Amino acid sequence: MIDAAVHLWSADAKPERTGLAGDPDTLFRDLATAGVSRAVVIQSSSYGDDHRYLLEQVGASAGRLAAVGLLRARGADAAGIAARLLDAGCAGLRVIVGDDPGWPASDAAAAVWDLAEHRGAPVGLLAAPAALDAVAALAEARPALPLVLDHLGLVSPAALDAARVPLARLARAPRAFIKVSALRAVSEQDPPYPGIRPLLTEVRDLFGYDRMIYGTDWPYAAEADPYRATIDALDAVYDWSPAERDRVVESNAAGLWWRSG
Repeated sequence: MIDAAVHLWSADAKPERTGLAGDPDTLFRDLATAGVSRAVVIQSSSYGDDHRYLLEQVGASAGRLAAVGLLRARGADAAGIAARLLDAGCAGLRVIVGDDPGWPASDAAAAVWDLAEHRGAPVGLLAAPAALDAVAALAEARPALPLVLDHLGLVSPAALDAARVPLARLARAPRAFIKVSALRAVSEQDPPYPGIRPLLTEVRDLFGYDRMIYGTDWPYAAEADPYRATIDALDAVYDWSPAERDRVVESNAAGLWWRSG
């Protein structure tokens, strides 16, 4: 299994929530409780543009970790910075769209999408529901670009009706994936997160198991819930075969972030 949504930081870093352990030893201990062998590590915002810690930990992991660089630049230099992150060892990029739909359609962003498409590098988009139309438009305009909508598009149970149309548009793009992750943050409920079940079913019906990706948002997800809470919740919702489950919890992620192996 692969957890495609984790963060790491050292003991002397300053994460958004202090006192939360984000070291590799704690990560692998928690992963082991659910039989997870690999993880996709997304650059922690506590390090800003300095990716050295991330790349050091990934380099020392003997292939157990893959790095996703955080692209914060929005100017003409964005594509150059993205290229340097990929050259340094990042297997993909994350762009925080938030609720601003403007930048993904800009000339500076177009150069980043050109680069990612040429390199085959997946781009994770952390977008609020207000920006889902822009994300769908990007996926429609660039069907060869591997895009991953992080954390279920942050669509809360109350926002599902409004999100159905842009999610359906996004799902029609052949290289658009969605992470079923951060279930507590999206649902704002305790495990097994009952309010999010309609969204999980909708996502399954739209994207299918071939373009869904398991993740937790560790260590934030482990702050209040045991590590197994996410996979247990998914197992309770989806009546999937072993092969279907394998695609969501491992092979889809492996094909994006471990392309050479």
